[in-house]
Amino acid sequence: MTTVSENEHLHNHISKQYDHELLDIRNRVLTLGGLVEAQIESAMRALIDGDADLAERVIRDDYQVNSMEVSIDEECTQILALRQPAARDLRLVVAVIKTITDLERLGDEAKRIARVALDLADHYPKKNQLTDLQQLAIHARAMLREALDAFARIDVDESLRVVQEDWRVDREYESIMRQHAQRVLLDHFLVGVFENGYVDTSLIADLFEGDDETNALLESHLKSIVMLKNKAGVIKKDGFGDKPTIYIPM
Repeated sequence: MTTVSENEHLHNHISKQYDHELLDIRNRVLTLGGLVEAQIESAMRALIDGDADLAERVIRDDYQVNSMEVSIDEECTQILALRQPAARDLRLVVAVIKTITDLERLGDEAKRIARVALDLADHYPKKNQLTDLQQLAIHARAMLREALDAFARIDVDESLRVVQEDWRVDREYESIMRQHAQRVLLDHFLVGVFENGYVDTSLIADLFEGDDETNALLESHLKSIVMLKNKAGVIKKDGFGDKPTIYIPM
């Protein structure tokens, strides 16, 4: 875990205690970040390996993230009230408050992943279905680590690189969502083809792009819609504005 030394990126004040307080909140942010990163890593490992015990531990340990976030926030409030920081010091305290809020939110997401891992423990998915998700998690954790390092060093260039890297994570996410939507449609429901004038079949083609079998199906039913069916039937979900009506499984 990265830490900040007493002489690194901090102005010296008349009060050495004030210097220590500013240094302390910065280092505690990095400690919280390391804890959150560990929680995310453990939650993903629980999901990938189907490890219910590890998932329960992540959920149980979430209180540590919440407790540390509250403690740092209280320390920042004390600094604001007693020291009345200005300029650079004020920006640091405000940045810390915003950062710990985001880190606490990431801790909540780790807990949510752990809960999903528990739900899937009894019907553990095939590992090859989660490979892309695992890579996305590795990429996101790397961004978190780089962001914390940039915070520790007050490195503007590194911060900008992290921001620019976000679009790659967005593209990975969109690709995974498309692939898994296609898998759900093709593998987990009975697929029937029905006449329906409300749906633009090109939207379906976009969803199934690259799948030869589905493209052949679409070519033979140009005026049709793929409607999902399971034992409970289907329910109608209205579109928005000019969007077509779609159907989802009950």
